Amino acid sequence: MNQAILDVFKNGLLTADEVTGRRVLEVGAYDVNGSVRPIVEALDPASYLGVDIASGPGVDEAVSCDNLIARFGTGLFGVVITTEMLEHVEDWRACVANLAGVTARDGLL
Repeated sequence: MNQAILDVFKNGLLTADEVTGRRVLEVGAYDVNGSVRPIVEALDPASYLGVDIASGPGVDEAVSCDNLIARFGTGLFGVVITTEMLEHVEDWRACVANLAGVTARDGLL
């Protein structure tokens, strides 16, 4: 993970008011060299689920980005996070549609 992205999260990109008590989904959660997960979990979400196309560190469930709605349904997550992932997706339009689809109506993407 790029240190600049970690710094943005550490410096308050998300606040406790935005995260506390909400379900969080991180898409592209495979931890290669750092993760925003501990920063976001410190804000006391109701749950935190990390997904990626392959199992590995930080991944709770292997799910392709273009299968999020099929797997979880619509509007389930109050906060959906993705960092440094979209450039690796073959069908970015389907991925973005799925990211938006699993985000709650009053949620943050």
